[in-house]
Amino acid sequence: MIKLGTYALVLLTLAATFTKPTPEAVEGLLKARTLQAVQDAEVNLADMGLDGAMVTLCKLQPNACWDVLRGLTEITHEDRYVYAKIGIDGPGDPQVCYGAFRQLICL
Repeated sequence: MIKLGTYALVLLTLAATFTKPTPEAVEGLLKARTLQAVQDAEVNLADMGLDGAMVTLCKLQPNACWDVLRGLTEITHEDRYVYAKIGIDGPGDPQVCYGAFRQLICL
Protein backbone atom coordinates (compact mmCIF):
# COMPACT_ATOMS: atom_id res chain seq x y z
CA MET A 1 0.00 0.00 0.00
CA ILE A 2 2.86 2.38 0.78
CA LYS A 3 4.43 1.63 -2.61
CA LEU A 4 1.19 2.59 -4.36
CA GLY A 5 1.04 5.87 -2.46
CA THR A 6 4.67 6.59 -3.30
CA TYR A 7 4.09 5.88 -7.00
CA ALA A 8 1.00 8.11 -6.99
CA LEU A 9 2.97 10.94 -5.37
CA VAL A 10 5.77 10.61 -7.92
CA LEU A 11 3.25 10.65 -10.79
CA LEU A 12 1.51 13.73 -9.39
CA THR A 13 4.83 15.50 -8.98
CA LEU A 14 5.83 14.71 -12.56
CA ALA A 15 2.44 15.82 -13.86
CA ALA A 16 2.66 19.11 -11.94
CA THR A 17 6.20 19.69 -13.19
CA PHE A 18 5.25 19.29 -16.84
CA THR A 19 1.96 21.18 -16.65
CA LYS A 20 2.91 24.30 -14.70
CA PRO A 21 2.06 27.41 -16.73
CA THR A 22 4.80 29.23 -18.64
CA PRO A 23 5.12 33.02 -18.37
CA GLU A 24 3.23 33.35 -21.69
CA ALA A 25 0.44 31.08 -20.46
CA VAL A 26 0.21 33.05 -17.19
CA GLU A 27 -0.18 36.28 -19.13
CA GLY A 28 -2.93 34.70 -21.26
CA LEU A 29 -4.76 33.43 -18.18
CA LEU A 30 -4.52 36.85 -16.51
CA LYS A 31 -5.77 38.59 -19.65
CA ALA A 32 -8.77 36.26 -19.88
CA ARG A 33 -9.62 36.75 -16.19
CA THR A 34 -9.23 40.52 -16.38
CA LEU A 35 -11.37 40.90 -19.49
CA GLN A 36 -14.05 38.61 -18.03
CA ALA A 37 -14.13 40.68 -14.82
CA VAL A 38 -14.52 43.85 -16.90
CA GLN A 39 -17.40 42.34 -18.88
CA ASP A 40 -19.11 41.25 -15.64
CA ALA A 41 -18.67 44.67 -13.97
CA GLU A 42 -21.70 46.88 -13.50
CA VAL A 43 -21.32 50.59 -14.18
CA ASN A 44 -23.51 53.04 -12.26
CA LEU A 45 -23.93 56.02 -14.59
CA ALA A 46 -25.03 58.25 -11.70
CA ASP A 47 -21.71 57.72 -9.92
CA MET A 48 -19.40 57.78 -12.94
CA GLY A 49 -15.92 58.39 -11.58
CA LEU A 50 -12.58 57.46 -13.04
CA ASP A 51 -13.16 53.77 -12.28
CA GLY A 52 -16.49 53.80 -14.09
CA ALA A 53 -14.96 55.55 -17.08
CA MET A 54 -12.17 52.97 -17.24
CA VAL A 55 -14.62 50.07 -17.02
CA THR A 56 -16.74 51.62 -19.77
CA LEU A 57 -13.69 52.13 -21.96
CA CYS A 58 -12.61 48.55 -21.30
CA LYS A 59 -16.03 47.22 -22.28
CA LEU A 60 -15.79 49.07 -25.58
CA GLN A 61 -12.15 48.24 -26.37
CA PRO A 62 -11.09 45.16 -24.36
CA ASN A 63 -7.73 44.59 -26.06
CA ALA A 64 -6.73 48.25 -25.76
CA CYS A 65 -7.79 48.10 -22.12
CA TRP A 66 -5.58 45.06 -21.52
CA ASP A 67 -2.65 46.86 -23.16
CA VAL A 68 -3.09 49.82 -20.78
CA LEU A 69 -3.47 47.61 -17.70
CA ARG A 70 -0.55 45.39 -18.72
CA GLY A 71 1.64 48.47 -19.09
CA LEU A 72 0.82 49.43 -15.49
CA THR A 73 1.39 45.94 -14.10
CA GLU A 74 4.58 44.09 -13.23
CA ILE A 75 4.31 40.30 -13.39
CA THR A 76 7.10 38.18 -11.92
CA HIS A 77 7.36 34.47 -12.65
CA GLU A 78 9.39 32.19 -10.37
CA ASP A 79 9.91 28.59 -11.44
CA ARG A 80 9.69 26.41 -8.34
CA TYR A 81 10.26 23.08 -10.18
CA VAL A 82 6.87 21.56 -9.35
CA TYR A 83 4.84 24.77 -9.52
CA ALA A 84 5.25 28.41 -10.50
CA LYS A 85 4.91 31.39 -8.17
CA ILE A 86 3.57 34.49 -9.88
CA GLY A 87 3.69 37.96 -8.36
CA ILE A 88 1.33 40.62 -9.72
CA ASP A 89 1.99 44.23 -8.79
CA GLY A 90 -0.13 46.85 -10.49
CA PRO A 91 -3.30 48.87 -9.96
CA GLY A 92 -4.85 47.70 -6.71
CA ASP A 93 -3.27 45.45 -4.12
CA PRO A 94 -0.32 43.21 -5.04
CA GLN A 95 -1.24 39.55 -5.46
CA VAL A 96 0.56 36.23 -5.28
CA CYS A 97 -0.63 33.40 -7.50
CA TYR A 98 0.49 29.82 -7.88
CA GLY A 99 0.40 27.84 -11.09
CA ALA A 100 0.28 24.07 -11.54
CA PHE A 101 -1.68 21.63 -13.68
CA ARG A 102 -2.27 24.46 -16.23
CA GLN A 103 -4.24 26.38 -13.60
CA LEU A 104 -3.64 29.66 -11.82
CA ILE A 105 -4.74 30.07 -8.20
CA CYS A 106 -4.52 33.57 -6.73
CA LEU A 107 -4.70 34.18 -3.00
